[in-house]
Order: sequence, then C-alpha cells, then structure tokens
Amino acid sequence: MQVRKYHRNMLFVTTKEMDEFEIVGADPDHMQSIIDQKMQGHYKALAFIAAVTLLFVVALLYMYRTSNNFWLETAYLRVFGAAFGLIPLIGRFFEMWQLRSISCDNGEAEMEDIRFRYWLSKQRKQTHWYLPILLMCCFFAQEIFGRMESIMALGLVKEATRGGAVWQWGGEYWRLFTSMFLHGDYMHVLFNSFACYALGHIFLSFFSFQRLLIVCLFAGLIGGLGSMVFYPVATSVGASGAILGILGYLMVVGLRFRKIISWNFTTQMIWIAVSMAIIGLAGFDFIDNAAHGGGLLGGMILALFASREALVATIDGRSAEMQMEAHLSPVEREEEKS
Repeated sequence: MQVRKYHRNMLFVTTKEMDEFEIVGADPDHMQSIIDQKMQGHYKALAFIAAVTLLFVVALLYMYRTSNNFWLETAYLRVFGAAFGLIPLIGRFFEMWQLRSISCDNGEAEMEDIRFRYWLSKQRKQTHWYLPILLMCCFFAQEIFGRMESIMALGLVKEATRGGAVWQWGGEYWRLFTSMFLHGDYMHVLFNSFACYALGHIFLSFFSFQRLLIVCLFAGLIGGLGSMVFYPVATSVGASGAILGILGYLMVVGLRFRKIISWNFTTQMIWIAVSMAIIGLAGFDFIDNAAHGGGLLGGMILALFASREALVATIDGRSAEMQMEAHLSPVEREEEKS
C-alpha cells in the first residue's frame, strides 16, 4: 500500500518483538494536520530562542562598550550565548526545513529509523558512570592540593612537555596523558563529565567498555599533540579531546555502516560536532580548539579500523536478547536482571 508520508512524522504502533509495524495516520490530510501542529510549535519555540539570542547579543554589545577587558569578562557569556541561543536557533531552522521535505513510499525508511531508535534505547550498557566520577574526583583533588599547582605539576605545560623550547628526548611526555584528568574550573569539569557520560552511554550500545577506553586514550593523546603543535605556549588541561574522540568514532562508524546504523542517528552525531565547533569559535581565546580537533580526528582514525562483522554480530546478538526478553513475564525479567 502506497502511503504519503512526511519526513520523520509517520506514526507507528510496534509489536513487542519489534518485527512488525502498523502504520497509523496514513491519510495525507491527517498527516498534514500533524505537520501544521509541529510547525506551529517550532514557530513558538523559535520566537523564544530568538529572544534569548537577542538578549545575549545585547549583553555582549553593552559589555563591549563598557568593559575594560572585554574578552576576559565575556568568556562564559559568549559560550552560553552560543550554546543556548545560536545553536538552538540553527537547530530549529534545520528541523523546520526537514518538516517541509515530503516523499511518497511505504514508510520503510521511517520504520527502520524507529526500529533502530527502539533498539538503541533498550540496550544494556556496561557501567561507565565511574568515568565522569573519576573526572570529578580528580578535580576535587585539584581543589585540595591547589588547582594551579596541580595544573603546573601534571597539566600540559608545553615547554615542560617538550623538554625545552624545542622537542627533546628528556621531555615530560607523560603530561599528554595526565593532563586529560585535570580541569580549569567547575564549569569545565561539569560539562566534560556530562558529555563523557552521555556519549559513552551511546558508544556502549555498540561496542565494549575496553574499546571505549582505547578510543578515549588515543583521541586524548592525539588531541594533546594537536595542542602542542597549534598552541605551543598556552598550558592546556581537560578531557575534551578524549570526549570528541568518542564523537568522531561514532560519526565515522555511522557513515561507514549506513545500512546498519540509522542515518538520522549519524546526522545527530554530526550536528553535535558542528555545535562543538560553534562553541569553540565563540570561546576561541580560551578554548583549546586544536585539542578538540585532534581528539575528533583521533576517534575518526580509529573508526576506520572498526569491523563490520563485529558490529553486525553485536547488533544481532543484542537484538536476539531483546526478543527473548519480550517473551518473558515481569517476574522472569527481574530474575534475568538479577
């Protein structure tokens, strides 16, 4: 049965086993009413986000006229303006553009996307909460022993890492590793801890915890090297390079295995990377964009060696577990979890 559908707006009812979909609301007039409602919601949200963005712009203009040290005093204002104003504004326009794309088919692409999203949401991830907890504990240790003292002792102090003005064999290269666990302030460590947990949660839907650690360490080291090259003087700390490595890995895996992983999922990963780039530009004077870019590149490089067979086996195996679990009673499910 041919069904007129609107991009990302078909309604489906799923079976317990997630092997069939029943299309609901296939009537074009009904679907058009759904589109109209969504567009109205976007217009309202767009007005609010535009007002927030305008407030940030006005605040920046005011500080530009009155501040004696504009760049230093507006550091967080610029980043928050990008994160809560500019990026949501661009995102809303993009979603509205998607709503206007109309196609006619059996809705198979939408069904596959919903199957994938359901599968992703039901995965039993390995525990990784102690990674962000580790970052927080390291920061509290910095507060106890002295934040700046710890950064000078273990951070990516470029001259100490090189062993002098130029690269030498006696350099403290271990700083490329230890600097990943240090942070400059509370906002820095909170943002990185949240990003580490969120992206790690997605990563573990497909891959093992051991691979997550490998990606983080490799991407963090590549990010540190990028910082050494492009910021040869400024001291750098933070796990951002490692976190961007997770994102880069997921992006490339999604692009390589488009027949396995939903394209909408991959575009979301790409949009997160674009958002991070916008934030990096907003805070160009205090954000180490070279470490971010290096970490992203490191994750992308590792993803080129990801095995399709291993990914398929993981997805098939976990899908089989989901189907078996769908037939269990609530009591049996609790026993299975324990």
